[in-house]
Amino acid sequence: MSRHILALVLAALFVSPPFLCPAAQEEPDEAQPAPKEETPSAPTPGAEVPPTPAAPEAAPARPARIPREVDLPFERLGDPHFSPDGGRIAFAALDEDDHWHIHVVPAEGGAPLRLTSGTSDNRTPSFSFDGRMIAYVSRRDGQSDIWTVAADGAAAPRQVTRNAAAESDPAWSPDGAAIAFAAAGNDGAQVIWQVKLATGKATRVSPGPGPDRAPTWSPDGKWIAYESHDVKGTHARIIAATGGETVRVGVPRRGEGRPSWSIDGRRLRLVAQTTNAVQIVDYPIEAGDVVTDTLPMSQKERMAPSLARGADRVAFIDPGESAIRVVDFSAGGGAGKVVADAGSINREPTWAPDGKHVIFVSDLHGQIDLYAVNVSTGRTRRLTDTPERESDPDCSRASGDIATTVASPGGSAIWVLEPETRRKMLVTSGEGNDRHPSWSPDGLSIAYVSDGAGSPDIWIVKPGSGAARRFTTLPGAETHPAWSPAGDALIYETLRGGRSDIARIPLAGGSETWIAPDADPVADRREPHWAASGAWIAYTHVTGEEHDLFLIPPKGGKPFPYLRTAGSRDTGPAWSPSGSHLAYASSRKDRLMVLDL
Repeated sequence: MSRHILALVLAALFVSPPFLCPAAQEEPDEAQPAPKEETPSAPTPGAEVPPTPAAPEAAPARPARIPREVDLPFERLGDPHFSPDGGRIAFAALDEDDHWHIHVVPAEGGAPLRLTSGTSDNRTPSFSFDGRMIAYVSRRDGQSDIWTVAADGAAAPRQVTRNAAAESDPAWSPDGAAIAFAAAGNDGAQVIWQVKLATGKATRVSPGPGPDRAPTWSPDGKWIAYESHDVKGTHARIIAATGGETVRVGVPRRGEGRPSWSIDGRRLRLVAQTTNAVQIVDYPIEAGDVVTDTLPMSQKERMAPSLARGADRVAFIDPGESAIRVVDFSAGGGAGKVVADAGSINREPTWAPDGKHVIFVSDLHGQIDLYAVNVSTGRTRRLTDTPERESDPDCSRASGDIATTVASPGGSAIWVLEPETRRKMLVTSGEGNDRHPSWSPDGLSIAYVSDGAGSPDIWIVKPGSGAARRFTTLPGAETHPAWSPAGDALIYETLRGGRSDIARIPLAGGSETWIAPDADPVADRREPHWAASGAWIAYTHVTGEEHDLFLIPPKGGKPFPYLRTAGSRDTGPAWSPSGSHLAYASSRKDRLMVLDL
């Protein structure tokens, strides 16, 4: 039976604890076109003509271009399971303490809610029939036992079983009095059991030999269907909840398993996976037609499919997108939508003093916060957890403290965060919007942009002193200040005549110098960042929709394209303290990238 397919994508990004999680995966380098020769053009009539810079010194050798992706660990997730009404999905994800934890997310979109904590792995969640509780498997006591937790997080987890055998695949009875699960019996075979919550007593249900798994109760509580494996293949069996003879459902050679009951209990749906498709096979319990829906998708596109109870929806892990994908295979349909994308924003990187970690902005948990990631291992931790929106982080190379912009209803201000203690200090409190903080090399001062006196200008403040001084009073607007390695000058992005360019001014005072006034009259140069060696300034080069990374010598000269990636906007370059890496944000899946020089 042909049906219209509605694809919903749940791209979930979850983090693991203080700098822990899987290693980054490298992608093939993008082919880089050779830099094109630029032809200087005359200034536009009426436009402000900047002073001509001094003749540049010989440019240093150009570093190599070897981009790689920083693999953030919040992409590790699994075990999707629908709530009975189909409105929520419970799943397991590798979280910020480097262990698997249970989360719940609305099936139609929203931020995930984490339900478990501690230093143990928690997997295979299963909703109760009333949707109020979730059963899952935890290794909290060093062995795999069944636990329960309130689906809204209101009640603490409770241990149900304490058996030496490893247990898996918990499933609630309709009345909530028992949980069926898979575990090894005395004969060593993995079979189906049930445990009474009131007494904690477990009894064997299926006779074996198995292995048997994935039990599910009929709506009237009289029967348990489960997936069974034998020499002929995978199929489903039905057995009375009290045990006894079994009835086979499905065709073993087609590998039909993961059973799910219809709401009235008259039909049983099974999932069969082939090389190029997932098949949903609907069997009548007594009489009727067998109905099959085929969802074309390769094995690389799906893992661990899970059917919604009584609904035409299946959830599965999409390893290609590192996501939980939900497919509605009912008639009709419509456009797909993103259900939840906890990692949809990963941007504004800045390096920690150790050169191993990058501080960045992300909405991994549904709000904008600061995170730190080890660029070698991908191990990540969350640094802030407040409703206020943080942005523009800059890490002091002297102290490791992070200056950041914090938005509020009345504007924005500069704060300083101590990443280890999580203590915050308000640095600016003037009227208007203060943004884009940048630490001086000695860690004593912060340059930032403020429009409190009218147009956006650069100001300088010593944290804790409360006294800020206005550094620029130029026409137009200045933004994104960055210090020279010696601390004797500032570079910044200046907006004049509808275009952005990069200018420099000595800290002791003096005239403004544009770094590359005639390099490209139609391009914008934004977000400059000075390498610690002093040899290069990296910036974002914008031409139309293209956002590329360029380098230019600090005293001026001809800029050259350092990284061009087709189909991606590369922004926010940030040099590592040693100058051996350049981090930036890529619009391709909103990734953080690192160039190893």
